[in-house]
Amino acid sequence: MSKTILVPTDFHVESLNILKLALGSSSNHTDKVNVILMYSVDLSNSFQDLIFYSPQKIIGSAVKPEFQDALAILKNRFEKTIDALLIDVFHGYSNSAFINFAKAKNVDEVFIPKSYKFNTSGKSFCPVSLIKKSGIPFCEMDWEVKNNVSERNQLETLFNNLNPAL
Repeated sequence: MSKTILVPTDFHVESLNILKLALGSSSNHTDKVNVILMYSVDLSNSFQDLIFYSPQKIIGSAVKPEFQDALAILKNRFEKTIDALLIDVFHGYSNSAFINFAKAKNVDEVFIPKSYKFNTSGKSFCPVSLIKKSGIPFCEMDWEVKNNVSERNQLETLFNNLNPAL
């Protein structure tokens, strides 16, 4: 039986350190892991925006090529651990909204950053406080945060630290 983990993301390469560390801790187990990358963004209340609402458009406009490259490398590196990987959009500012989202996705555990600050822009927001208050089991992951480093250099840093024994 596979376990479902949720990892919030801001679609910056460095935020994938959470996933890398979570998968590294899960790779010692024989069960496969379903991964949900969650992007938190405010939902417009404009009637026209709601009629043409598309999570794929929201994700597509926020994802950078460097993030896609890093995610592809992680998926390849942990192919024996990852059963499925889904990127989903979360809208909501209440504990109950997050709890309902997590229950609907059958989330077993959430992995959040300890010192990394999400790079929010536009309507995106950091969901960490909601996650902590939700009562859903979470694990804080920490790594050395490198400020003012380009996405390409973060990609190199992310994978220079992968354990070859995995």
